[in-house]
Amino acid sequence: MKLGVVITASFCTLKKVLVVLKNLKEKGYDLYPVLSNKVVDYDTRFGKASDFVAEVEAITR
Repeated sequence: MKLGVVITASFCTLKKVLVVLKNLKEKGYDLYPVLSNKVVDYDTRFGKASDFVAEVEAITR
């Protein structure tokens, strides 16, 4: 099953989003992430944007 996942800039919850993505992937979903510009571009105290994007790409391939 295909599933689009939109991730926006609630930076404090991005780690939780990664857990959800991993769970969905394990259940067999084909994931298609869409990330907001802020998530892609802004480094925050919660982590670097490039690290988050790389993690999402690794999970969703």
